[in-house]
Amino acid sequence: MNIAILIPTLSYGGAERVAAEISKHFSQNGHNIYIFTEQQKSEKYDFTGKIVRLKYFGEGYSNFNSWHGTVYGLFKRAAEVRKLKIQYGIDVSISFMELYNIVNILSKTDDRVIVRICTVISVYNHSEKLYNAKLIKYLYNKADCVITISRYGMKDMVENYGIRKKIIKVIPNSIETSEELFTSEQWGYGENAIICLARVCAEKQQKLLVEIFAEIKHQIRDARLIFVGNAEGKYAASVQEIIDKLGMAESVVFKGHVNNVKYYLNHSKLYVLFSKVEGFGNATIEALSMGVPVMCMDSPGASREILAPHTKAKNLNEIDYAQYGILVPYVDETVNNQIAIERKKLISRSIIEILNNEKLLTEYSGKGKERASMFDINRIGKMWDQVLGE
Repeated sequence: MNIAILIPTLSYGGAERVAAEISKHFSQNGHNIYIFTEQQKSEKYDFTGKIVRLKYFGEGYSNFNSWHGTVYGLFKRAAEVRKLKIQYGIDVSISFMELYNIVNILSKTDDRVIVRICTVISVYNHSEKLYNAKLIKYLYNKADCVITISRYGMKDMVENYGIRKKIIKVIPNSIETSEELFTSEQWGYGENAIICLARVCAEKQQKLLVEIFAEIKHQIRDARLIFVGNAEGKYAASVQEIIDKLGMAESVVFKGHVNNVKYYLNHSKLYVLFSKVEGFGNATIEALSMGVPVMCMDSPGASREILAPHTKAKNLNEIDYAQYGILVPYVDETVNNQIAIERKKLISRSIIEILNNEKLLTEYSGKGKERASMFDINRIGKMWDQVLGE
């Protein structure tokens, strides 16, 4: 079978990593893989398949702010992809991200069109026409299959965009299978390192984490906060300003993008992620697989499904010591009302207690590894195989 995977890049992102992983899985099963992408630089993630460079996509999203530009941009890109589908005899086309999903649908020939939703679309306040609810409802219902990465995501597509439930399949992300060697680097961050493995951006709320960490430092003087992930742009600069203002430059470390993520996870005592929305936390699964106890905000997305899979969504007002990790109440870092203040204090107290509770840390370390095994590529790959078989 000839399979096309449509994705902007194969570098630095959860969706990109999933695309690379399933390319290897499909190839091992005897399929021919073609990666339709606009990326012009070398790919970061290990993948299998032929790279097919797209000509028009590099023009970006700038022409999607008006309906005229949206229609023109979509059909121009769809015409290019349609020709490539015919040229390579594509049987199945799997796309990631909204632009590529829509183009995949518009470029349909004899191929089976599968679109994958990588986040919780309704949570974002998008200005581009690509996220128009009527457009999504009309086009996505023409796909042969819509993949969501969580039950929360499926509910979002059904209730907010009117997507037919019968064409939706839930397939979570898998653990990365590529090997990462532990470095000989000397660990210099002590025994109370808290790690946040994510791009430094407003969505991930690192400002909030820094504020909470400042309270932790009063009780645990040797605590260190380590940010692993790209830290560029205005938001990252504003996080650094807060760190400097609080006098914590020696206690908060920005490592940027690293190739030896497992090294940092292996030496960390707690993994923390306070995203406003988290479609599906790849890094969370990776931390669990390394036996690092995990704390996530109970925000829209899959965090609850990962850490407390047998529970329903709830408006948390207290710390939830769930089956596979710790869930904390939702806090928007841009809001500073009394509820937010009290919840930040609650979270900081909880982290202090957890770091000092070796029994709890050991318990969650074992449970985390157990949970992570459920996202093995062989298990998740069978879900994709089932979709292809249909």
